[in-house]
Amino acid sequence: MRGVEKLRLIVATTIFVMWVVATLYDVSSASYDVPSNLQNLMMLVAGFLFTPTVIRAATRRSERDEDA
Repeated sequence: MRGVEKLRLIVATTIFVMWVVATLYDVSSASYDVPSNLQNLMMLVAGFLFTPTVIRAATRRSERDEDA
């Protein structure tokens, strides 16, 4: 794994952990709301983690369809 990829994964993991902790705290405390900026960051992390996989799968499918 290259250094840049490792750094991106560390940042994504940090945001994910913060989101999980904030969400669990939101469930346990009636006066706390998860900050909207943290929700937006989590959506970016989800896109970062899943988009390359979806693009690779779509590329493989389109290559198989062209071969047929």
